[in-house]
Amino acid sequence: MEAEHIFEMATILEKEFNAVFKMPINGFDAVFMDFEISGVKMLLGWAIWSGVFVMCRNSKNNDVVEKIKTFFEDEYLKNYSPEE
Repeated sequence: MEAEHIFEMATILEKEFNAVFKMPINGFDAVFMDFEISGVKMLLGWAIWSGVFVMCRNSKNNDVVEKIKTFFEDEYLKNYSPEE
């Protein structure tokens, strides 16, 4: 997945998880977006060396990351085509 996909993912997270996003930080080789879901502070990003990622700021909230992972594996990635 490329950098532009995080904006589509952010829209999906807003719709499916009621995520609230801050403005993105765009760099030459990375894009980061802070967001919250039910008070859990998280980060959606893309970097040239890692691709797309989602992480929480506190490891005790890893269950939220797992829910997001499961959603994208079950609903998004099964229809994803790199040629799009």
